[in-house]
Amino acid sequence: MIGFFYFRLANIPKEYRSQIKSIQLLALLLKEDVKEFGVESLLSDFIDRCVEFKDGIEIELLPNQFRRFFLVVTNLIADTPAANYLLGFKEGVGQALRCCRFCFGTRNSIQNLFKETDFVLRTLEEHYYLCTLLDQHQNNNVLFNHFSTTYGINNWSVLRKIPGDFLLFSSDLPKSLFIYFFLFILYCYYFFFFFFFFFFFLFFFFFFFFFFFFFFFFFFFFFFFFFFFFFFFSLDFDVLVDASPDLMHTILEGGLSHEIHLFLRYCIVEMRYFTVVNLNAHLDGFSFGYNEKDNIPSRIELSHINSASNELPHQNASQIWLLARCLLFLIGNYVPLDNPNRICFQSHVRLLFEMLNPQVTPNLIMLLPDLILGHHQMFRQIYPNVNITPKLHFYVHIPRMMMIHGPLRWIMATRFEAKHQYFKKVARKCNWKAPLESCAERHERKVALLFQTQPGCFPPSIYQKFLFGKTLELGFQGHLVQQILNRYPLVMGHNFFSVDWIEVFGTKFTILEANVRILDGLPDRPCYLRIDVIVIQKNLNEETIACYFFGKKVNVLEFQESLQAFRVELSNETIIRNSDEISTLHPLPLWSYQGNVYISDRTCSFSDWI
Repeated sequence: MIGFFYFRLANIPKEYRSQIKSIQLLALLLKEDVKEFGVESLLSDFIDRCVEFKDGIEIELLPNQFRRFFLVVTNLIADTPAANYLLGFKEGVGQALRCCRFCFGTRNSIQNLFKETDFVLRTLEEHYYLCTLLDQHQNNNVLFNHFSTTYGINNWSVLRKIPGDFLLFSSDLPKSLFIYFFLFILYCYYFFFFFFFFFFFLFFFFFFFFFFFFFFFFFFFFFFFFFFFFFFFSLDFDVLVDASPDLMHTILEGGLSHEIHLFLRYCIVEMRYFTVVNLNAHLDGFSFGYNEKDNIPSRIELSHINSASNELPHQNASQIWLLARCLLFLIGNYVPLDNPNRICFQSHVRLLFEMLNPQVTPNLIMLLPDLILGHHQMFRQIYPNVNITPKLHFYVHIPRMMMIHGPLRWIMATRFEAKHQYFKKVARKCNWKAPLESCAERHERKVALLFQTQPGCFPPSIYQKFLFGKTLELGFQGHLVQQILNRYPLVMGHNFFSVDWIEVFGTKFTILEANVRILDGLPDRPCYLRIDVIVIQKNLNEETIACYFFGKKVNVLEFQESLQAFRVELSNETIIRNSDEISTLHPLPLWSYQGNVYISDRTCSFSDWI
């Protein structure tokens, strides 16, 4: 078994960050080597480079022009066992009494408590203290196993020395020690000046205003210095914060897959609302849309429903997410709308819509804990014999992580998993005497050719905003060009072409098939555009500078709670929008259900509209 370590630069715009070419190879490790030598020794070169570069390095970009660059690790993205291993926690969370790496929740407490405020959160100083206890009892197996299994910690994290935020000096001490030190200095500072303030106020009243000004000057000076240090001079990689739950493994392949399995078992085996044959027939005949053709769920067999794994086999994260959204349409004629199992499943789908929101708003942060609480309580009532798994418990910590790291959809492991496809192709051709060396060498050669360009220039072919098919030139007097010039007066009227499809930041849009959410939405509902014509504009250097979408406006009538989708209708109003006026660059298909048309907007937070 081979372990892959990737990295990507966080200062690349998010539109390009998710592309495969932006994900670079860091290391390839064999499982046998990790067991024999340990991951810290194998990653020692990377860790030493991070420590070396945290003070910054100067690079000559242009002749006699230097710029200082800093290296900071912002987040660790991995599945739960891998993340726990790198962070020093137990890989198998079921082996520990306190099974969560974010709080001290036990296996029993997570079954009944579903709000983060009900748990005692782990702190960095407490975590370092527990790691120190493990070091002290390294030779005492009884005490070592007691502390390890009680608190779910194996050892120190191999990433603790990596700089976690921007800092200007080096230190291996915990952040809490610096906080306590400066708090002590701050208290001494307050006591000193308050004492002298009152002393001089009582005995030298005529110097009152002078000392008053003197005191507050130094007070605010130290106040701002302290908080500037606290917020901008962070220390090491925080193992409790800088490794947020990965939505792909925690929800899509974890909690959501678990509940789909339970829900299908309830509908097919227990209540017999429909059969596996009916389900697969509906899946085969469902119109998912051209952009979902690679994510169509695999066939579901009865053995999958009756399996003891409590998860759907042979389904990846994208297939599970698509299955969850379309399953509400497939079961509409079979399962009653007021069925509690269906309502619980609907709430889980709604919950995932909110967690995958590309924007984090105060309303969303306040709404998420209540949605999680409602779903988990209903889940425990409907499935009393099924335990809340640690992955389901991780849900309660996701709102706080979204406040710290922003939208978690941008730091999912989905794109890193997609990078595996390249190495799977290389593995069929590489030298099996040294597979790791062959895979790494081929990859680095490809990257070197991709970035080959003149010194000091970033290759423009690496990241292209627009990629399109066959073009047809439009005349200056054409009605399409005139509509563009009427709406955008500052646009120069030359070099316009129509295309059948176009890729914007790697996302493909096809005429007559794609619907996009535009910025014209009302305060209580979004608005969509069905793309009928695509027009691109080039400058005199034959570079594509703009893209325009023509089509019919799609009005939203209502939000259908039972389907977690918007019921829409196609209007006769023709509108035009450029690619910058699209709310989210994701084409959305129209799904038909009982004579109506719906849009299941996977990029929309319903909390903004309902």
